[in-house]
Amino acid sequence: MNLNSLKIALRYFKAADRYSILNILGLTIGISLFVLIVMLLHYELSFDAFHPNKKKILQVCEHDLKSGEYQAYSAMPLPLTLKNDFPEVKYVTGVWGILREKDKIKYKDVEYSGFTGASTEPDIFNIFNYKLILGDIHTVLLDPDKIAISK
Repeated sequence: MNLNSLKIALRYFKAADRYSILNILGLTIGISLFVLIVMLLHYELSFDAFHPNKKKILQVCEHDLKSGEYQAYSAMPLPLTLKNDFPEVKYVTGVWGILREKDKIKYKDVEYSGFTGASTEPDIFNIFNYKLILGDIHTVLLDPDKIAISK
């Protein structure tokens, strides 16, 4: 039965080759676009989803009017201004990148690279749920010469 159905389908495709190619091409493009959209939605909905307070976290971005781009950094006084001027803001922190992967760190005549680092404020551990390898969450950022290391 199945072999007979396959023969009939192949005869139809040979007889109407233009329509067959058009139908197969349309079906292929449609399925490919569907898979791409599902993958994009999965990526967007799972981004930073490991934070327990993800629905309460907001990010302030800077909009460059010349280029039209949005950038995820802002001026240094902005976190303090947000906390002082808006009573509904409970915790606020600024994150300023200070170390890129290509930068080199020298310690006791040994050079290290491949790390990233940022300067931030103590409220970051009230907002985000990072597990530290080195440092205590409650005291690590109280002094300017302290460091916290996460995986």
